[in-house]
Parts: sequence; C-alpha cells; structure tokens
Amino acid sequence: MIESFIKEIDRLWKAKDQHLHLHIVGSTALMLQFDYRRATKDVDIMELHDNLTDDAKSAFKNLAGKQSQLCSKHRMYIDLVPRYLPFLPNNPLFHPWSAGDNAYEHFDIHVLDVVDVIVSKLGRFIATDRDDIAAMAEMNVIDPSRLKQRFLQALNAWSLDARANKLPEILENLHIVQRDLLLVEESVIELPRWIEE
Repeated sequence: MIESFIKEIDRLWKAKDQHLHLHIVGSTALMLQFDYRRATKDVDIMELHDNLTDDAKSAFKNLAGKQSQLCSKHRMYIDLVPRYLPFLPNNPLFHPWSAGDNAYEHFDIHVLDVVDVIVSKLGRFIATDRDDIAAMAEMNVIDPSRLKQRFLQALNAWSLDARANKLPEILENLHIVQRDLLLVEESVIELPRWIEE
C-alpha cells in the first residue's frame, strides 16, 4: 500500500531532472523495514537541509498532500516533517531502502533506524506511538542499550532550547517503555538542574 502510493508519486513526478533523497520517519519507516502493518493516513518525510528544495516541497503538497487527488485515491498523503520537530539526536540514523526490482525513477528512499523511530515516538507518546513501540518490542528489534544511548543524544539536542520543559515527561515515557515493554530496568538519567526546577 505504502509502496504503491510512493510508486504512483514517482510516476507522476513532473520535475524529471530532479532525483530526490526522501528520508522517511515514523510508523511508515517501521512498515518498510519490518513485517508490520497498521492503519496510517500519512507518509512522514523529514525535511533535511539537503533533500528538499522549496519547489520539491510545493510539488509534494500539490501532488500528494492532504487535499490532492492521490490522497483521495490512496487515502494517504505525504506529510513533510521539519527536521527539529521530532525528539531525535542531532544526527538521526537513516538506512537506504530498496523497492527491489521496482526501483523508483526519481527518488532514493531512506528509512529512519528502528531505535531512532522509537526515540522519536517518546515525545508525543500517543496511543498509536505506544502501539508501534509495543509491536517492535514484541518483534525483539529494539536494543535497550542503543535505546538509552540514542535517548541521551536526543536529550542533549533538546536540553538547551524551548522544548526542554518537555524532557521530564519524555524521560518518564522512556521508563514506561523500558519497564513495561522491554522488561529491563529503568535508566537512571539526571536531567539538567535548571529543567527540574
């Protein structure tokens, strides 16, 4: 379903001289990497400094945005995610993803590493985020030590800006995942004092 949606965008893409690197995050990144499916309405593409021009962003919104004909047909749309919106380390880890024999003509697809997807979901931690994390935990694809390492890197990235006031809640979300889903000890992590005050 996701693959066919992207394939049709590729087929209809008008900027024939552009070859874009698309960095897919969120549940879509999980579904492209693992035998995992759930209902989703959007394909989240992260806006990195070198992957999308203003023209490309506009083209995605017109061709496959919320109000597009493709959205009506596939019941799915492209959502462009600003780089600094998700809770992630400064250097999010992406892996190349191949559609096999059905390679895309205009796009190279990169998917966010499973542990980084889990870290990013600790920020919102809504029901679908918890379901995604639970599914990955059940599939045993979350390395608890890497989760802690990447969490600490994301914490460092967020600790010096206006989003830092969310860090106590995000840390508690990490503890829930560790304790209830991964069945490991909660990490003892000290937040900067000015955040806790």
